[in-house]
Amino acid sequence: MGQVRNTYIVARAFDELIVVDQHAAHEAVLTERLLASEELVRPSPPARLDLTPREAELLARHLGALADLGLEVEPFGANGFLLRALPASLADQHAPALLDELLTELAVGSDLDPDALREKLASKAACHAAVKAGDRLSAEQQQAMLDELLAAWSPATCPHGRPALFRLTVEEIERRFLRR
Repeated sequence: MGQVRNTYIVARAFDELIVVDQHAAHEAVLTERLLASEELVRPSPPARLDLTPREAELLARHLGALADLGLEVEPFGANGFLLRALPASLADQHAPALLDELLTELAVGSDLDPDALREKLASKAACHAAVKAGDRLSAEQQQAMLDELLAAWSPATCPHGRPALFRLTVEEIERRFLRR
């Protein structure tokens, strides 16, 4: 039906209204895509990242964890790295900003088991790449997001546990208008 404040998508489904937080919904969809090992994109030329010695050491220790998500990063000089490939969902992202957020996540989550770390990195990357509150979406983009969200394994919440949608039934609407 449309967007409210370029933040919420309002849709009709059978006997109910669905209100979707577009950021949380997109984050949930992107996380599932990343964990499903989607197609990789190879930037040309590769994105170069120059890090501090401490950041470089942290990144070097976790190249395998990033590779598990489809981020192909390789050393390039003393404290430099090249990003050679990344998942298609992240292709439009500014590589240094994305890796900076992932480095922050690695710094606090490096003691997690590999599966938990992979999920944590996927949700952080998805959060970074997801549409934000205030982003205007075309009707086609809204519909595509709703379709993907409703096909998702867990459409009700984002990976951080925030609600991605809620439903208003006809009965609830009627109660609010004192019709029942």
